[in-house]
Amino acid sequence: MSTPRAIVIVGVLIAAAIFLGLRSRGGGVDGTAATGVSPATAERGAQPPQPTAGSPASAPNVPTAAAPNPSAEVDAAAVAKAAMEARRAKLVAECWTPFAEKDPEPPQARFEIQMNFDATGRQIGRGVSDVRGYVRSESSDCLERQPLDIQIPPPGRPVTIRIEFSLPD
Repeated sequence: MSTPRAIVIVGVLIAAAIFLGLRSRGGGVDGTAATGVSPATAERGAQPPQPTAGSPASAPNVPTAAAPNPSAEVDAAAVAKAAMEARRAKLVAECWTPFAEKDPEPPQARFEIQMNFDATGRQIGRGVSDVRGYVRSESSDCLERQPLDIQIPPPGRPVTIRIEFSLPD
């Protein structure tokens, strides 16, 4: 079987799987998603299924995150920057000194660090980018390997911030 033919066949199979998967969720245009009852069943007078004691519809209210805070990103950036500054000595020892001893150039490395926080303020992701002219890839790799343990006040929604950080100072 040729490669283009195999690609087309796989594409058709994926499309069919997606189509059938979405139909089984009740996402069709026939109204079953809104009422839980197909139009033909509704004509016969059937009622939608009622929630039972163990179903999600009757589950007790689960606490949600705090209401969104409009200044959350400003607060988050300040808190995250302060947390990075508090870790500076450890980061210099782990992510700067070993590499600078081998090669002293450049004398400083600068980074743009993007941090992602969930609605509760827990850090869930981080990306480190080198600033052109101040690149030390070993240091940026080391910063990316650090634990995701920075916590900010709960913003009530996911927040992404960017801060500038440099090593060694």
